[in-house]
Amino acid sequence: MDIVSLHRPCGLPDNFHCDDATLNFVFARRHISTPMIIRKVQKVKTADMATFAWAGLRRFQNVDLVADRLIDIHLVPKKHHSDVRKQAQQIRYCLIQAREYFSAAKVVTPATKPNLLYYGTMSLALAEILFKQSGLSSLDKARVENKHHGLTMTTTSALRNGSLKAASGALRARPHESFGTRKGTFELWHRSSREHPVSGIVKRHLESGGSTKGYEIVLGAIDSPFPPLPTEGITLAECLEALPLFAEHLGQTDLRPKFVRGSCESEIWLGPMWHSNVDVTFHPSDWRDQLLDAVRVDPGSIDRIHVREAGTGLAVRLMNDWIYGHIGFPLPPASVLNTSEWRMWINAPSLNEFGYLYVALFLAGNYARYFPDRWLLDVETSTALALAIEELCAIAEWRAPWLAMCELGETLYVVDA
Repeated sequence: MDIVSLHRPCGLPDNFHCDDATLNFVFARRHISTPMIIRKVQKVKTADMATFAWAGLRRFQNVDLVADRLIDIHLVPKKHHSDVRKQAQQIRYCLIQAREYFSAAKVVTPATKPNLLYYGTMSLALAEILFKQSGLSSLDKARVENKHHGLTMTTTSALRNGSLKAASGALRARPHESFGTRKGTFELWHRSSREHPVSGIVKRHLESGGSTKGYEIVLGAIDSPFPPLPTEGITLAECLEALPLFAEHLGQTDLRPKFVRGSCESEIWLGPMWHSNVDVTFHPSDWRDQLLDAVRVDPGSIDRIHVREAGTGLAVRLMNDWIYGHIGFPLPPASVLNTSEWRMWINAPSLNEFGYLYVALFLAGNYARYFPDRWLLDVETSTALALAIEELCAIAEWRAPWLAMCELGETLYVVDA
């Protein structure tokens, strides 16, 4: 049913809330003065995502072009241009090493593949740090203040359990701290990690009577850091449940993906008295109520928000106009998988998709490295944990460089479904 008035609570799902806070969320591109937020989107047609991603990252090995871009992004004065060039060289070296690790991972068995992919992903994380942060996060500075992976692994006896939930829950990554301060490569990366925008079809009706249609950003991202990892850390099970591309594999296990699938589009009528509709569709899911728990809207906007329920699915229409402006409607972060679908976390995650891959590979790689007797037995007997880690590696081989390409290219690259 449609929500047409705040005074008709019977028309609201039980978990749909409003409060008096005005929330910083817009359904449009907005100027952002930092390089943290991606503000562009580009459709990609390719059958080989990994090759496309590495080709895209190849251009960031051009020191002159990257140095010019860093100067432009960070507004670096001329007296520090030599330092910027050094940082651009370090980005080049990190990407070369990342490519070597990923290439090596393609020709080895599962005995060492998780470890190689972890080091390759950490090299990509270093490239992101060097691109998005100042010279205070250079490799030279990092070796002094952050000479640690930034994560430590602990295990429990449940690791020997045949259940994926128990075995993956027994591998835990804790944030590294030194004298009460979090340190290390992971912590450096986490400081400038941000959510991605969400894209969809945008149709514009021109004042002249014609119209245009394109694939653009519909839901903008917020320039806020992700919450810090909890002190107790995060398990491999939690990482697997939070990886968007892992959902299909989890359907055969005792873990549950923590997402709601969806899509969105926008229609805009241009002119002095402009108005627009933003349609957000959430596919049927048992997690719908948990997602709605996170949604708060300004009560002054409630007349311009329509919601239709379809079983456990939901269709939301936001009606913006020249009189009242855009509606604030904050949602959890989402990962755009292709032009037809995104997957939205049901909570306030501590990591984006790259971050979950990063931590999951840290745990899988260290398990393979420090517990070779257990890991190789898992591989030989095709345990649930071994099958899950092999699937994790298959996803990471293309998705980690793809996400890094998005960050360095300041563009959300989306596979055309």
